[in-house]
Amino acid sequence: MCRVFHPRAGGGAGLRVALVIVSVLAAGGAAAWACVVDVEGGDSFNSINDALATLDKEVRNRLNISGTCTEAVVIDGFSELVVWAAPGAGIVRPVPGSGEPEQAALTIKGSRVSVEGLTIEGPGLYGYSPALVIVSRSSLLFGGCTIRDSAPATGLDAQDHSDVQIIGTTVADNGTGIAAGTSAHVQISNFWGDLNTIENNGSGISASRDALVEVGLAIIRNNTQGAVGASNGAAVNLGSWGWGQVTITGNGLGDPNDPKYPNNPLPAVQASDGGIIWVIQPTAIVDNYGTGVGALSNGRVYVCCGASPEDTPITGNGGWGFDAWMGGGIYFWGPALVEGNLRGGVSVDSSEAYLCPAVLIFGNGDSSDPDSFGGLAVGTNARVQSSATVIDNHGPGVFISTGATADFGPDAVISGNRGYGVELEAASTAMFMDGATVNDNRGFDLVCSSGSVAGAPQGMHPVIGKKKCPTWTQLRGYPAWLEYLNEP
Repeated sequence: MCRVFHPRAGGGAGLRVALVIVSVLAAGGAAAWACVVDVEGGDSFNSINDALATLDKEVRNRLNISGTCTEAVVIDGFSELVVWAAPGAGIVRPVPGSGEPEQAALTIKGSRVSVEGLTIEGPGLYGYSPALVIVSRSSLLFGGCTIRDSAPATGLDAQDHSDVQIIGTTVADNGTGIAAGTSAHVQISNFWGDLNTIENNGSGISASRDALVEVGLAIIRNNTQGAVGASNGAAVNLGSWGWGQVTITGNGLGDPNDPKYPNNPLPAVQASDGGIIWVIQPTAIVDNYGTGVGALSNGRVYVCCGASPEDTPITGNGGWGFDAWMGGGIYFWGPALVEGNLRGGVSVDSSEAYLCPAVLIFGNGDSSDPDSFGGLAVGTNARVQSSATVIDNHGPGVFISTGATADFGPDAVISGNRGYGVELEAASTAMFMDGATVNDNRGFDLVCSSGSVAGAPQGMHPVIGKKKCPTWTQLRGYPAWLEYLNEP
């Protein structure tokens, strides 16, 4: 019994669209037997393109395919086309002849397409080669498919307001696994409860130019250049409002062939140049080579919606758990567990961050690494507002660099860290609200360098243990909390 698809409308106003359903009854790669395409009620062909050329695009048609079809298939402007495939059926990108241009294995234009179980493969000759699958001004559903071996080119490229759903599909061994741009919408979802796997690519998911990518029930692993990136006004939702667990692991090893920075670890998840990433429970970003989550150049990361910190673990990464720099922003509106990241828990440099009370920054840093920063590092000219719990980190609980400002809310707890609790460099400022607690840290709980300012608003009395802070003072006014600013 076959599943029935109901793809959502999309792909450009006024287009006559096509429905293509490709079904495979068993998993497996493209088998090496002849391509056979049967038109229901009609003839048989040895090419998908030859079969398509015989069809009236204005009526419903059905194709049955089997075997390996080595060709550049183009689906353009059909109103309803149903294609059923035998087990192991696939499309392989053809190798171009001398002087001929390289083509995609499957191009979908101005159509509505649904594909189940098909394997699409074939390497690109160059990094700028066409993607294996190109979707333009179309609506596409991939279910139980495999898109692989296009490296160094892209696996699937969705552009021009296309609407793509991916269900139970594997995208592997491509230059970039999935690329979305020019206002495309890509859903990687759990309609059937089947896991999506994006692995062993250069980059896993890349969204740009106002695209939206929503990810649920997926494992994104072992992508050398990082798992997920959003830039140029694009947005990526990880966890997508209860669609299922998203696990991001083993990413960001770096390029072993880079002549300047071989195997330089890269962030697993990164928002840059106006991109936005939502980290929504249940999402786990764990055991990646570099930083777990990064934001720079007006990129924004929002963490929200879990019931407890364990619902959103950012743990065991080789760099920071979270790192904002060069004008990035990180906003924790919900619980998160930031634990066991080797460089430190959260770093904010020339950027801003808001951490709500449900954030636990625990056990970060490396006692054997002199560059380890412990829990929370507030870098030069950064602005941070934190009500988080920062405990038992290897190094200072909070380090505030020159020109930075940190405000600690009434639920902030900084305790049991292996360095000072809060340490201020010159020309930095820290404000502690009623209920903030800094105690039981190694050495002093609060250390102020000459020229720094630390204190509490007038009439407030935070709990501060051992102080080495001759500049402690009563401060005027209250901060405007970032919780309510910079909403996407």
